[in-house]
Amino acid sequence: MDHQDFSVVLVNEQGEVTGSKARREVDKEKDIVHCVDVLVFDGDRLLVSVIPARPGQIYPNQLANAPATMLRVDETTEEAGRRCLQKEVGIEGGELHLLGQHFFVYDDGVKRFKTAYWMNHVGPLTLNPDDVSDIHWMTRGEIEELMIEDPAIMAPVFKGVWDIYADQLPF
Repeated sequence: MDHQDFSVVLVNEQGEVTGSKARREVDKEKDIVHCVDVLVFDGDRLLVSVIPARPGQIYPNQLANAPATMLRVDETTEEAGRRCLQKEVGIEGGELHLLGQHFFVYDDGVKRFKTAYWMNHVGPLTLNPDDVSDIHWMTRGEIEELMIEDPAIMAPVFKGVWDIYADQLPF
């Protein structure tokens, strides 16, 4: 089955399931989807990537954590995290550490319910250019400096997770 044909979970502001849609039918600006983000570290650096510019993509050419995905129907958040790790950056296995769940409303009105994890990974990555481009390994200091000097370069989906969970991250 094509990735875009899978049904993804729609939720309300409390994270309660309200329905589902085929991924290709999701209005990324209006629908509230349950997303799963995995922040990948290689010791003291976090993997960030440029969001590819393609039709239907919001926040193109901005920096975000990689990987991230929409939760599919009948999938746990951990399964979704592992799926996107393998699909987007070629990581299989490894221990996922739950950061938490949070409802976000970004300045542009986009709403997301997110489950966030972090993991350590040392080794090669196999990037899927449909999902991840122009990766960077950044230290905490580099991320904080960039958020001050050029805040528009950081995608709201990353900035929201950073603002909530930065103090829980392993660097």
